[in-house]
Amino acid sequence: MFTIPHAFYWLIIGILFLVLEVIFMSNVGFLFAGCSAFTIFLLLELDIISHLLLQDIFWFFAFTIIWGGVLWWPLKIFGRQTIARKFSHIIGSKAIIHREPLRKGEIGYIKWSGMKIKAKIVKYSEDNVLEANTEVIIVDAKEDIVYVKKQ
Repeated sequence: MFTIPHAFYWLIIGILFLVLEVIFMSNVGFLFAGCSAFTIFLLLELDIISHLLLQDIFWFFAFTIIWGGVLWWPLKIFGRQTIARKFSHIIGSKAIIHREPLRKGEIGYIKWSGMKIKAKIVKYSEDNVLEANTEVIIVDAKEDIVYVKKQ
C-alpha cells in the first residue's frame, strides 16, 4: 500500500495556500502561509526538524509570521508601483471633478471615462479650489492618486 510521507502533507498544504492566494488575490496572508508550509516541507525533508505534529504546527505559525515580516514591505512597495503604472496611461487626459469641490492639499475624486479616481490638485497650481464638474487635466500619478490642474 502506498503511503504519503509526513512532509508531503506540508507540500500539499503549501500548494493549496498558494492556489487560494491566486483565487483571492487581496489576501496576502495565504501567500505567507504557503511560504511557511513550503519551509516546513523543506525542513522536514532535510531532517532539520522532527516529525511531531504539534511542533510542525508551532513552526508553521512561527514561519508564517517570519515570512510576513520578510515579504510585507516588498509587496507593499510592489503594489504601489503597480497602481501608479495603472494610471500612467491617463496622464494628459481630461477628467471632471466628481460631486464635491477639490481643495488644494486634500484628496478628492475625479471622474475619468466613467471611473471614480482619487485626486489632488498639483502643488504648482494657482487654483486653491476646483468646483464640482470642472474639467481638469491629469498631470501626474503616484501610488493610487492622480494629480490634476484646471484646463
